[in-house]
Amino acid sequence: MTIRNRLKLIALVPIVLLLLLSTYFFVTSYINYEKAKALKTALNNNAYLDKALTQVGKERGLTALYMGSDRKIFGDILKKQRVATDKALTQLRSHIVPDNGSLLPFLPKLLGENTELNAQLYQNLLNNTGRIVFIRKEADSPNSDFKKVFFDGYTQKITMPIMQNLLQINHFAVNTEIASLISTLSQLYTVKENAGLERGFVSYYMVKRASMSFEEIALWDDFKTKANIFDIRQVTDPQLQSRLQQIFNDPKAKQLLQELAETSSAIQTDVDNGDYAEDPMEWFALQTQKIVLYSKAELIVSSILWQKANAYLQKQLMLLAIAIGIILLSLLLAYLGYTTTRDMTRNIKELEDVLNKAVTDLKESDEYLASDTAHIENIDLDTPDGTKEAYKFLETLVETAKEDKQIALQANEAKSLFLANMSHEIRTPLNGIVGFTEILRSTDLDSEQREFLNIIDKSSENLLSIINNILDLSKIESNKIEIENVVFDAAEEFESAVETYAVGAAEKNIDLNFYMDPTISPKLKVDPTKIKEVIINLLSNAIKFTGYGGQINLKIEKVKEDEGKSNPRILFSVEDNGIGMTKEQQERIFDAFSQADVSVTRKYGGTGLGLTISSQFVELMGGKLELESAKDQGTTFYFSIPLEEVPGTENNYYHACEDMTLCKYEEEIPTVLDTYLAS
Repeated sequence: MTIRNRLKLIALVPIVLLLLLSTYFFVTSYINYEKAKALKTALNNNAYLDKALTQVGKERGLTALYMGSDRKIFGDILKKQRVATDKALTQLRSHIVPDNGSLLPFLPKLLGENTELNAQLYQNLLNNTGRIVFIRKEADSPNSDFKKVFFDGYTQKITMPIMQNLLQINHFAVNTEIASLISTLSQLYTVKENAGLERGFVSYYMVKRASMSFEEIALWDDFKTKANIFDIRQVTDPQLQSRLQQIFNDPKAKQLLQELAETSSAIQTDVDNGDYAEDPMEWFALQTQKIVLYSKAELIVSSILWQKANAYLQKQLMLLAIAIGIILLSLLLAYLGYTTTRDMTRNIKELEDVLNKAVTDLKESDEYLASDTAHIENIDLDTPDGTKEAYKFLETLVETAKEDKQIALQANEAKSLFLANMSHEIRTPLNGIVGFTEILRSTDLDSEQREFLNIIDKSSENLLSIINNILDLSKIESNKIEIENVVFDAAEEFESAVETYAVGAAEKNIDLNFYMDPTISPKLKVDPTKIKEVIINLLSNAIKFTGYGGQINLKIEKVKEDEGKSNPRILFSVEDNGIGMTKEQQERIFDAFSQADVSVTRKYGGTGLGLTISSQFVELMGGKLELESAKDQGTTFYFSIPLEEVPGTENNYYHACEDMTLCKYEEEIPTVLDTYLAS
């Protein structure tokens, strides 16, 4: 396996596994969430279903009494009960929710999980509730059959569909604790329904004073068995068991169940002859009280189950949020892993191409042919051997680069030494030419000879300036330039630099302005020669590239800085309105032997060393030479350096004229006089 494939495997496999695990975690949490939500919906529906079941069961029992009396008694109480039943069924139709609304219904179905209520069962129930009208007509008919009304009508058409919907909660036992509560609640539903069946079935025979066949006795026994299936000892929740014991261990509850058992036993002794000694209404009332008793227990179980389902639902919501967060993190990591491995493999490929190109370029080199890596034909970074060869080749390149650097340094030193020696050697005869030119100037010359002599003198000065620049550049490259630190008179030195070019500015009718901040100390401590050389160079360029009638401004100002600085920074700027420069020209203006373009060199002359040397001087003094320029709009060179201010012994005339009133002549041409007067 190649290194690139290993990188992909290492980067992506753990992330894919994390993504799969988080997806599984998400799916299971979502399914449990939907089950818990369906359970809450079912519990909410069961409240109305149970109320309807109770009312229908009571109507069924009263109908049995009514039919057993040959429809002679119990008619009024049955009518009232039918009104109560209709009210319960109306509430059932209005409030029942057949669908709990899954967010992703396809997901549980894909995995074969049931997380939705059976809407068809609810719909069948709602359709059957309308048939109660026909069941009642059948019950009121003189020739109707009791079992058909009781079992085929009320039980099959109404109460059995209600029970089926009540027991839908059994499908949503999401954990052991909730499963135990659902089992208890289902038993209570069953107990109540069978108690209602037992109540109505036996009441019919007692009122009618009819005996029971073996099949009818067996049917009663089945109802009785199911009506007593609830065992409080099977309740696993200690808190719930304690609360249920309080209900069933109540003396009244015990007495009720005891009386009911005794009454049931007494009725069983008379089923053969139909001569029942017990009162049917007493039997009916005892069974009704039993149903109420179990309804109380059912209410407690439902309340606790609702709380547990709600807590479980909130827990699943939290787990869902965590799972979604992990999935998003996994996707982000997968994307980062993919992009990282892609970039790394691309970088390895690019590095491989660079190394192979270097091998190709160096194949004809004597150093390469004589090295230990001369056998390398092609570097493959996908294999360990190729990586070793690359390391070895890089070591060879580093050693070669060191040797080349040493040779280059030696060559540079030789060049600098040659430039310095040549500059000295050329300057010696050049000084002789300049000297004899001055001597020749004092002799008797005609006008033509004097003109020739001026040309020789001017050319000698230009050549001497070029040689001095080359000598300075060689010193800078050799790190032999030293910055002095002497005290000097700021105004005198800076003004002398300006005066040097006053004549040149006057010849081109250039307005040369000079402003020096009065707050600057008269005495400064730095290298005055280097600063003057930079200023002279900038002024020389400004005059050179400014047209006739232009303007040049030299400003020397103190820069406002935070308090606590030991030495203030002084800002020097030379501004002209000459030819200016483009962005491309500005990028190479500080390169040695470089000017704006060929046309500038041809028109204005020069070597292009002045700004390079000035920039180096400024950096050595702790600043940086910068510029702002626009084509045909002029140029501003500026730099700031820290200068030590030395207290002087001269009189300080700063603020000496505050009490004087001055007037000045206003000119159209702006001057720096306002600044001086404001100071």
